Amino acid sequence: MRGIQRFIAASIVVTIAASAAHAQNPPSAQPDGLEIGVRYWLSSGSTTRSIDATSQDPTFLHPLAEVALNPSATTNYEQLDANIVELFARTRLGEHGFVKGTVGLGRINSGTLIDETFFLIADQPFHTMTLSATDGKLGYVTLDVGRTLLRGRETAFGVFVGYHYWVEKVEAHGFTDAFGDLGLPPDQLFATNQVSWHAMRLGGELRVTHGRTRFTIEGAWIPYATYRNESTFQLSSTPNTTATGNGRGGTFDAEVRRSFPQLGGIDLGLGVRYWKLNGYNGHETFGSLSLPIVSLESERQGFTFTVAKTW
Repeated sequence: MRGIQRFIAASIVVTIAASAAHAQNPPSAQPDGLEIGVRYWLSSGSTTRSIDATSQDPTFLHPLAEVALNPSATTNYEQLDANIVELFARTRLGEHGFVKGTVGLGRINSGTLIDETFFLIADQPFHTMTLSATDGKLGYVTLDVGRTLLRGRETAFGVFVGYHYWVEKVEAHGFTDAFGDLGLPPDQLFATNQVSWHAMRLGGELRVTHGRTRFTIEGAWIPYATYRNESTFQLSSTPNTTATGNGRGGTFDAEVRRSFPQLGGIDLGLGVRYWKLNGYNGHETFGSLSLPIVSLESERQGFTFTVAKTW
């Protein structure tokens, strides 16, 4: 988070400096026409979940377990570094309205699965841990409809409501046992996990334009979302599990763009983005068991690079 905060501060400084350096350019009105572009998102993320199995026979976790702790098991897919390409568009609706949307697809290049269980043996805490290397893919769609509430010569502020869909599928290959001699070779599939979110967005955006430089900041609150997490562990006696429930969260974007007449008026931009969704209730089912979810979280953050054109 500190890195993101530093980048946001740097973006604001760049915007102010660019505005001062190009003060000789007459301020342009906020663009109201069609905007189309492509964006590259260099990002890193995680998907984590934990369950409470204290109501079950503790040998479900380990043959020697006498008491299950809470959380009883955690499955953390961490440092999921991804390259994402996104198409986006925005256009005016009537005098004050607008509609905008994005479609993104990406590949998760690397990451780590940390799978742990927690229990007591003879009143002493124990836990197991396995580690695996991961890769995968992801995609998302957003669609927002909004209205500009305030407009000046160089600034515009609007609010919007919209829909957000986000899915990530990760595969873990091989594993090492942190406390034993079990394992699988790195070319053997050990686990798969797919989490998908459907969410409602409520947000606001501020667009500041001076000459050919524009700074945009957007924040969205997600008051309600639903999730579905499907996982498979190849060596488990009950390999397929499904978790469903509700959640909430938010997104944040900030971007600085500069229009270049020598490129036909194309905008080039640099920005930062942060997304996070948290499940606040739900259950995970496998076999005949249904266990409460303690936590389930999806998070992704990184830097964006934009090429766009406005008419």
